[in-house]
Amino acid sequence: MNSKEVKEWKVTIAVAVYNTEAYVEQCARSLFEQTLEEIDFLFVDDGSTDDSVAIVERTLKDYPNRAGQVRFIRYRQNQGLACVRREACEAARGEYLVYVDSDDYVEPNYAELLYAKAKETEADVVACDYFMHQEGHEKYRVRKLSPLGEGENGSLLREGTINTTLDPNVWCRLVRKDLLLENEILWPRANNSEDKLISIQTAYYARRMAYVQQPLYHYRYNTASLSRNKDKAVKLKVVDELLTNYRIMEEFIAKHHIMEQYPDCTFYSKLYIRNRLLPFLGERKYRRRYLRTFPEMNQIYLFGNKYHRPSWRERVWILALMLGLYPLMGKLLHKYCRPYSAWYRNPAISRNI
Repeated sequence: MNSKEVKEWKVTIAVAVYNTEAYVEQCARSLFEQTLEEIDFLFVDDGSTDDSVAIVERTLKDYPNRAGQVRFIRYRQNQGLACVRREACEAARGEYLVYVDSDDYVEPNYAELLYAKAKETEADVVACDYFMHQEGHEKYRVRKLSPLGEGENGSLLREGTINTTLDPNVWCRLVRKDLLLENEILWPRANNSEDKLISIQTAYYARRMAYVQQPLYHYRYNTASLSRNKDKAVKLKVVDELLTNYRIMEEFIAKHHIMEQYPDCTFYSKLYIRNRLLPFLGERKYRRRYLRTFPEMNQIYLFGNKYHRPSWRERVWILALMLGLYPLMGKLLHKYCRPYSAWYRNPAISRNI
């Protein structure tokens, strides 16, 4: 099939390509072998300095029937996923859009099943389960996106996405392109937690969400990624980027009065960002920064609120930090009181955790 024969592009698959030459061939083949025919393939070369794009072009030669369906957008310098997500949306030709990372791959019926579910249910967003592969290990595990299903018209998916108790990844969500174009989407400006910002907005705007309870995407857990880098400067950059996108999300939540229906929708985001500072609490300035980043969290850890009753671990943890006892009790605090998200249980959303 060539582009002249495609009367209607059903799905655009947008792939951000950046220095993934070890994996991109597997990704490209899994896409070109999709059972759905009417796919618009959009590869965004995000300033790659290796042979990633050349590998895609070479792989395409094995699939001449797909040649007319493949386009490339090329950046001279790396822009990051935040920019790529926005540009790919504007360039997409399909009725629906889905993003794929170039170091991952998908099942042959990935696009077909997601698209069929969207048309069957008239859903604006369709999500699916996925496989999680840890780099260097043959074993993998299946990650269920929503263990309790979708709910009426996708209510459980919407609630879990907005409350961030469900994985916010855009690569396991097919989205009607016009949903993104017709609404005032606030696109991320930084390259961490960009998926969360997009997914929360699409969940809010979607009239209906649906769920394919089948793993269709293979996510490769890359231990060398920016968010897992052990370099101190890089880790602190991640915190800054998370805060940048959080402020955008906060703007969206305030504009649409989302907290009236989902009053605790920011808790996990705040907890996640603060926890990124845990490795640096040995230094006084970072202990101060931790306490001053979302200071309302300190009060919740001590006294709770309408939705949360703090545990003794939370109280000990925050009191030790506020009273300056951390240097003496640091090891014990990290062993017994480190603030994991599992501590928190909101009766309104715990069923989705």
